[in-house]
Amino acid sequence: MTLLPDTPWWRNLTTEVDSSLTEEHLDRTFAVAELIVARERRQRGVGKRLHDELLAGRHEEQATLTGLPAAEPAQQAYAAWGWQRVAQKRNPLPGSPVFDVMVKDFT
Repeated sequence: MTLLPDTPWWRNLTTEVDSSLTEEHLDRTFAVAELIVARERRQRGVGKRLHDELLAGRHEEQATLTGLPAAEPAQQAYAAWGWQRVAQKRNPLPGSPVFDVMVKDFT
């Protein structure tokens, strides 16, 4: 989904970031909500192909996603695919885990 200027995406960060990262304008950031590959399909390049197809030809300046820090295979894949961890956040629900917030620049 493309984030709107009044998006709540950047709320509840537990780390400080430069405000230029969180100030949205129309068509600035594409957010990846979920990218999950079934266990029996992993290690076959399916995730990379899904990722590349999803982001191909995007008109936004950047993309963002969140991931659990302990999800090592996903974290390694995101790093290999050019994502950079920029912050951490916690959803406001009690007991919610902390997520890494990652950004991939398209410019």
